[in-house]
Amino acid sequence: APGDASLRIQLGSIRLQLGDLPGTIDACTRALAIDPRAPRGHLYRGMALDRAGRAQEALADLDRAIALDPADAAARVERGRVLANAGRLEEARVDLDRAVSLAPTDPVAWGTRGQARDLAGDRPGALADLDEAVRLDPRRGLWRSCRGRILEALGRVREAEADLRAALALVDPSDAAAAQLRSDLERLARAR
Repeated sequence: APGDASLRIQLGSIRLQLGDLPGTIDACTRALAIDPRAPRGHLYRGMALDRAGRAQEALADLDRAIALDPADAAARVERGRVLANAGRLEEARVDLDRAVSLAPTDPVAWGTRGQARDLAGDRPGALADLDEAVRLDPRRGLWRSCRGRILEALGRVREAEADLRAALALVDPSDAAAAQLRSDLERLARAR
């Protein structure tokens, strides 16, 4: 029954949030066996597959999710991120531009596009996108740390330090990201 598929997709989403990639893949695969036209099932399974290092399989699921729901900004963000990480920057740009136009108040769309623009060497564009991501979600350390690293690359060291310090205040002190931020701040302090 379609309700069973919906419940399995919800379970897959919860498992994804908990980092249970095999559980996500299993729940979504079972849901898609019931309802192969469930875009969120393809999205969540694609996200889990990518995080499990199976990018090609992830892209197939993300392609299917977008084919089923072309206006799903989250699926476009995810596919854009996977494509950017694979070095397919022009394809990523198309998806991420579309995601931003579909969801102009989504900081994840802006931040992910900023990261992809940075990979493509467009630091001014990346900085503008990350400025918007921070404006929309000032409590997310990831966007501040990305913006700080771009500011550093642009020679704007004081602004970079401020963003990296703000990012450090927003992340769990025991997280690997916190250790990296502390290391970046120490390096910047030594460089002055």
